[in-house]
Amino acid sequence: ETGEVEYPPQGFSVMGMEGSALVYLQAGLAYRALPGLSLGASLGVMAGSFQAELLTYVADPGSMGPPESEQYVRPASFAMRNVIRPTGSLGVLADLGALFGGGGGDGAWVLGASFALPVSLEGTGRFEIDLPDSGLYADAELSGDEVEVAMAFPWVARVGLRHRVLEELQAELSFTYEAWSMQDAIEVSSDIRITNVPVLDTFTVGDLRMERNLQDTWALGLGAEYALNPELQLRGATWYESSSMSDATMSPLTPDTEKAGLALGAAVSLERWLDGLW
Repeated sequence: ETGEVEYPPQGFSVMGMEGSALVYLQAGLAYRALPGLSLGASLGVMAGSFQAELLTYVADPGSMGPPESEQYVRPASFAMRNVIRPTGSLGVLADLGALFGGGGGDGAWVLGASFALPVSLEGTGRFEIDLPDSGLYADAELSGDEVEVAMAFPWVARVGLRHRVLEELQAELSFTYEAWSMQDAIEVSSDIRITNVPVLDTFTVGDLRMERNLQDTWALGLGAEYALNPELQLRGATWYESSSMSDATMSPLTPDTEKAGLALGAAVSLERWLDGLW
């Protein structure tokens, strides 16, 4: 490696998203509408912060030199703090035996489904750029630091079917679909200008569009739970999830490939042991 930095001929290049953190916080209620049928809903917010670091080219190649000139390629960043966006979800849980089989709702076949609403992240952020402190930019100033950031997060649909194979054994098959194609780009718009620049006089920072071009994903899971005794249950699961990026749009910035996994677990009830302490 030579240690040389390659500068972005396209005007800007995204270098990282360190410091970004978005979480979902929700509270829900469920209502038993019929024997064997429960309906649920939740309301909540997506909260956190989003930021990105860029390399930005702040010169007109025709007026100030070749685009590889290091002097005019400057680090920049934009950030949205205290993000709060509303969201929610709907769900249903049905004991199929109780609803359609005329049984007593013994849980032999249980179907569950949910739908999480999409979230549109839009708001005002702050833009910062490290301008050259000499040459043409010695007296340059930014006209402001506010930008408008917009990006979309997908709706998510889930469905699962649980079957009690034996009294001690349950198995579940699940399917998830996430509409990541909604996030085709992260857009940052502004009218920020760099003023007091000789030759150019005023340089417009311009709008930034971080292409994402994601695709919808789906996931399939299979799990089982076996009760060795009333106090101990053993669990295992395997799953596969498709990638939100095609070969043409795969990026080292936020890579996402196909995924497969295996999980093992156990649940222990302490009720009988704790009862003996009182």
